[in-house]
Amino acid sequence: MLVLWAHQGNVFYRSPEAYLRGGLFYFGTWGVLIFFGLSGLLITKLLLEEHTRTGGIDLKGFYIRRAFRILPPMLVYLAVVAAAGLLQSGREVWSCLFFFRNYLPWQLGGWYSGHLWSLSVEEHFYLFWPALLIWFGVRRAWIPAVLVSLACAGWRWYLNSAPGDGRTDFRLDSLLLGAALAFVLDSPWLARLLNPAAWVVAMGLLFGAIWLDLRLCSSLLIPLLIAGTVIHPKWPLSRALDWAPLRRLGRISYSLYLWQQLFLYPPWQPMPTGWAQKFPVSLAAAFACATVSYYLVERPLIRVGRRLAISLLSREPALV
Repeated sequence: MLVLWAHQGNVFYRSPEAYLRGGLFYFGTWGVLIFFGLSGLLITKLLLEEHTRTGGIDLKGFYIRRAFRILPPMLVYLAVVAAAGLLQSGREVWSCLFFFRNYLPWQLGGWYSGHLWSLSVEEHFYLFWPALLIWFGVRRAWIPAVLVSLACAGWRWYLNSAPGDGRTDFRLDSLLLGAALAFVLDSPWLARLLNPAAWVVAMGLLFGAIWLDLRLCSSLLIPLLIAGTVIHPKWPLSRALDWAPLRRLGRISYSLYLWQQLFLYPPWQPMPTGWAQKFPVSLAAAFACATVSYYLVERPLIRVGRRLAISLLSREPALV
């Protein structure tokens, strides 16, 4: 929702300078940080639950499920924008297909694939974290997660990166600190620590960290705030986040993230598709395409990936 607001908020500004001064750019930036924190926490929680349930982690099954979850909607989106002639070069296409869009120089890529930088970071996390979790073991893997996060933050500070820089080596702490928190998510002491007063204080600290651009602090506080709503499902905020319309929005959120980029276009640039990129049609079109993508592409192929992973698991022992 923050990314949508950041992009559709372009309707209020008529130049990139005014857009940056208005601060909407930061809504999208911090919205992606929230996504990274949630993703690191969730993926690690699922892997730890698999280890508890089966005594091991099946890497092959994990990658099959992720491939069928991530690739089909992305490939459909890329095929559409490529067929419409909206991608600037073959290098831009390859950078999306092989997940190095976040390292492609800005002058070699365009708006319509620009958001896939975050998907590249996510895929890099998928590539190494489950193997690292197995290598170090489920009792100790939080240690390298924290150490790599600190190294990432130090590297980012040393190179003085801009807030919008999407390089993986500048962003991994957002995922890994969420992953580290998953190891203690069920601990009684964390439930006592994250009482309502502490949660409000943490939210205040997060706003301060955002204001001062302290991304390491933000990367730690975001999964803590998410964990508070998970551990305490009866909190008013937790119940609000479980509201049926928000849950439906969550289901289509990946497809929505892909397709909004086609329609929520900066108004200070020529609009290739004309009226479809003008508010409010643009927002309606993004939701319509995301809904179609979810029901016709995303959901059916998620089921295929799960069935295939289960089929392979029944033939081979889990990798411990």
